[in-house]
Amino acid sequence: MKARELLVLLVLAASSGCTTLAVRVVLPTIKDLSSVGSSKTDLDFMGKALPPSLLQLEGFHKLAPNDTELMLIIAEGKCAYALGWVEDDDPQLASSYYMEGKDLALKALYKDSKKYRKVIDYGGKTHEAIKAITDKKVVHAVFTLASCWGGWLNLNRADPRALFAVPSVLAANEKILELEPGHSYGSAYVFLASYYTVLPAMAGGGLAKGREYFDKAFEYGNNEMLLAHYFMAKTYAVMLKDLEDPESGKTGEQIFDEMLSYIETADPLANPDLGLVNAIAKRKARKLAAQRGKYF
Repeated sequence: MKARELLVLLVLAASSGCTTLAVRVVLPTIKDLSSVGSSKTDLDFMGKALPPSLLQLEGFHKLAPNDTELMLIIAEGKCAYALGWVEDDDPQLASSYYMEGKDLALKALYKDSKKYRKVIDYGGKTHEAIKAITDKKVVHAVFTLASCWGGWLNLNRADPRALFAVPSVLAANEKILELEPGHSYGSAYVFLASYYTVLPAMAGGGLAKGREYFDKAFEYGNNEMLLAHYFMAKTYAVMLKDLEDPESGKTGEQIFDEMLSYIETADPLANPDLGLVNAIAKRKARKLAAQRGKYF
């Protein structure tokens, strides 16, 4: 469908009061267009393209405020933009984008999951409602929630509000592992691996547990999801320092260099679906490499 035809349909539907129908007409095209971006590796281009695209999507959201698919597309876009273009330079602004995405994902989950909604309506907490979910159809909503809220948590570990966010973020990631562990190339394992790596063993975390989750992340991502390697360098290798990894016999410093070297030489389009996220990982890895002296 051509852009001009889409515009005509939108105008006709909106003028007759059928604004929700208008969005439903174009939603498949919006989804197709949003999926195209996942294979792009030109970060300058995508960084300029995302804000106006998100602004347009938010306009559609005003026309159809109850469309959960649209909510999730916007939430994903905001959190991807925060991760790839904002958080390294302006953590506070990135945090606001992550929270906007989180709120949209929560709203979509409430509308699409009866079991989640029932717990919330009876006064239950968010993490309790997430644990009640059994329907695989809402896994993507749970994943979007986990990604956005987890992104916020990574930037705000010292914030007192982080203590209240942890149970829900953990519940969301663990629910993904329960229902569809390979969703988004094992991304839930990446978050949990990083989380447990920096959490003391006496509190349920530790290096051994973190390593176990990283191995799962590499397995489900087929070693093609470079954010797994980035976070292993940033968390596991840095925490290990000059100690030896029981699995490989390498020190944290050696693993740090190995992970960043792997990212640097990897083809970001080995899996086209991961092109954009891998390009982001490559840029983050170069910044991390420049800070090597800070950690070792």
